This record gives sequence, C-alpha cells and structure tokens, in this order.
Amino acid sequence: MFRLSQNLYSTNENYAPLPLNAEFLYLVDDKEHSAYFFRNGASTRVSSNDLILQGKGKYSFTETEGKYYLTLAYQENNTQVSRSFLMDTNEYIRHRLDKYLHLDWNTPAGEYENENMSQYIRLIETSSEKELSAELITFEIPEGLLS
Repeated sequence: MFRLSQNLYSTNENYAPLPLNAEFLYLVDDKEHSAYFFRNGASTRVSSNDLILQGKGKYSFTETEGKYYLTLAYQENNTQVSRSFLMDTNEYIRHRLDKYLHLDWNTPAGEYENENMSQYIRLIETSSEKELSAELITFEIPEGLLS
C-alpha cells in the first residue's frame, strides 16, 4: 500500500488539491485497485481514531509514449468523477509504484543515487494543468481503518 500525502504547504498558485478535500490518498494493492481518501481528525497522529474517511474510489496507472499517468475515479456529490494526472517524477518512484502495486511496467531495479531517490511526486492534472505536489510513502494502514 502507498500513501500519497498532499503537500499542504505549497505556495504554487497553480495548486490542485487532492479530491474530496482529502489530505491523504491510500492506494491499495488489491484486485479492485482501491483508493481511499482521508483527512486528519482533531489530532495529527495517524491512527484509526484520528483519520476521517472522505470517500472511496479506484485508481489506475497508464504509460503512453514514455509518459506515466495516474487516474482517480470516485463519487463526488452523487456524480462519478474521473481525474487524470501526468506524473512528473523520477525512475525510482516509478519503480516503487511498479513493484509494490504490481503495474507490470518492468522498471529496472537499478542502482539509484541518493539524489535520485526523492519521495516527492508532482502530479499535473491533464484537464486543467493544475499541479498537486505530494510525498509517496510505503505505508501500513492502521488496523480496522477500512472496516
């Protein structure tokens, strides 16, 4: 599972927030490609008692002509919404996504220099070109959070 954490301190004027007013997006390695949108509760601790589920959806990754895209599909105000983002990131992040979410991109395991191992990812919404800056973290979701 990966957690995509929104950079809440972005000063970029062309800023795109995560869907559903979420602060975290959990991408689950399951058959459904489940995506869960959460925000913090009163506490800033990440535990099952402190996160508020904002919504559920699905994710998909695609590669076209050497460009990688993340698409999120979810319900908002009783309407099905789909948002696609161009991923501006490094080879290391693409390899981690491929490995842990089983995307069959066949990215090489390679030797990565420390400066090429950034956990940050820039997502550019294809419809508006607004940007979402986030950190990609391998994460164990707190027990009982999805039940």
